Amino acid sequence: MPIAAKQLDASQQIIIPLAIDAHVTTGGYTVIGGDEFDPSLLPSDNRTIQFVVRFLTTNIANDGYVRLYNVTDGLEVIEFQTNSLNVDKQFMNLTAAVDIPNSEKTYEVQSKIIPSDGVQSVICQKSEFRIKWK
Repeated sequence: MPIAAKQLDASQQIIIPLAIDAHVTTGGYTVIGGDEFDPSLLPSDNRTIQFVVRFLTTNIANDGYVRLYNVTDGLEVIEFQTNSLNVDKQFMNLTAAVDIPNSEKTYEVQSKIIPSDGVQSVICQKSEFRIKWK
């Protein structure tokens, strides 16, 4: 059953985990997680939808990438990059009907490392949709 706006208060948020503790050593995008998501099932008043990623690389000479990919429509939604040895938290506010369609779609979280030598890795500690109401 969809969540009704009257059920939410100013501190309400929903977190949808997509990927946790994934290590990737390849130079091509590798699927590390995902889920179906339909923003139209959630109240839209004062709503913010974020895609949040916490990730790092094992060598500053390598660039790690994590992206959100809309599998249903074959489209990249957002790509993040880091070469930090410490956890780098990045996020983007997504707009329903602009960044993500206001209907059910399948999303994947994908990751890669450049250059790839099979030894160094990008580590995605966590990625998630975070929906908040103000």
